[in-house]
Amino acid sequence: MSKAKKIFLLNERRETWRIKLRTQRTAYCPDCDADVEWLTTHDAMRILQTTERNAIKLIDSSAVHSQEDDRGFLFFCRTSLEKLGAQEIDHEKA
Repeated sequence: MSKAKKIFLLNERRETWRIKLRTQRTAYCPDCDADVEWLTTHDAMRILQTTERNAIKLIDSSAVHSQEDDRGFLFFCRTSLEKLGAQEIDHEKA
């Protein structure tokens, strides 16, 4: 009679989760002359449904307002994004 072998398999998995809490960034926008919410490039791209390149082109054409912080991160004025979106909707209706 042969001896049966017992085989134990151990599967170990390590995961790293990065959780980013959304904090609202409000600051003064000199172009709007008001305190506004500032969005990251990623959030602006999502709202505009466009690429980063096109979002930067909108800044260069002064269609949207932007600011850089002291670390060089770019932020978009939410108010100007919303106005741009409203203009595009009106343009599509015409």
